[in-house]
Amino acid sequence: MKNKKQILVLDGKSKQLNRLCRLIGEMCEHADVLRTTDLEEAYRIIFCRNIELIFVRVFMEHRYDDSRIRFIEQVRQKEETAFVPIIVITTDEVNIRHFLGELHCFGIMEPQFDQNYAQELIENALKFHKYKIEKKFAYFKCGGVIKSVRISEILYIEHHKKYAIVYTYTEQFSITNCTGTDTLQKFGNYDFMLCAKGVVVNMRCVSGIDMKHHKIIFSDRSISFGQIYYKNICAYLEQAGIL
Repeated sequence: MKNKKQILVLDGKSKQLNRLCRLIGEMCEHADVLRTTDLEEAYRIIFCRNIELIFVRVFMEHRYDDSRIRFIEQVRQKEETAFVPIIVITTDEVNIRHFLGELHCFGIMEPQFDQNYAQELIENALKFHKYKIEKKFAYFKCGGVIKSVRISEILYIEHHKKYAIVYTYTEQFSITNCTGTDTLQKFGNYDFMLCAKGVVVNMRCVSGIDMKHHKIIFSDRSISFGQIYYKNICAYLEQAGIL
């Protein structure tokens, strides 16, 4: 199944951007539009989701508030979000050069935008994201600690009812509030797939697949997969040109 596009809209406290959200829904039928007016929630969304496009409503005309400018700066500084296209929604013409130049935003829109212009801008932004440099690290919340792990070292993630276990080449650790769906969304641009009940495997780390005995083999261990997942694995191998 094709992963849903994850789009963040950091909105203002108004109904002005309802039209934008409707347009996104029309253009991307299966898009998951995550809309918020709260900066802290926006940071959490960026941290937990595989966001492909960000809209930020910036207010500069009534009072000076640089909190959303700093939000864009921090998004750009993080390796995993450095290349995600950001479209600024504003009526401020003075800072356009700053948005496009120093903050590397993808484009500018007015709240009362022209639909043809907006549609073309969104289409181009989503195409641009396909060619972004892949992030090297994944971040997991383990209790009160944020743990950073190289994605290339994650073998598989085993999900249980109230927790999950991340297995790497050198260690394993538990995380909470993480489902198989969450993991597949988090690694939407990578070859992670569900290969057993509650087990999402990083197929780039697989050294062999024993189709006869239903085993996925890593360099130092193996895990079993059930008959129900046999077709999924075959489809993956066909897509990779192996079968």
